[in-house]
Amino acid sequence: MASIRIEVDADPIKVDALKIYLGHKNTSLEVEILHQIESLYNKNVPSNVKDFLAEYIENEGK
Repeated sequence: MASIRIEVDADPIKVDALKIYLGHKNTSLEVEILHQIESLYNKNVPSNVKDFLAEYIENEGK
C-alpha cells in the first residue's frame, strides 16, 4: 500500500522530549503517530467504508 507524508507544526522542545522518553519505551514518535492514525481511522470511519476499502485493496492487486 502506498503511503503519504504528513507535515505538522509542533513545539520542538515537546517533540524532542517525546523522542527521548518514547526511546526509553523502545518505540518512536513515528510509530506512536501511526498507532494514533490507526486508532482515529477505527474510531471515525464507518465499518461499511472500512469493509469496502479492504475489499478494494484486496482486489487491486488482481
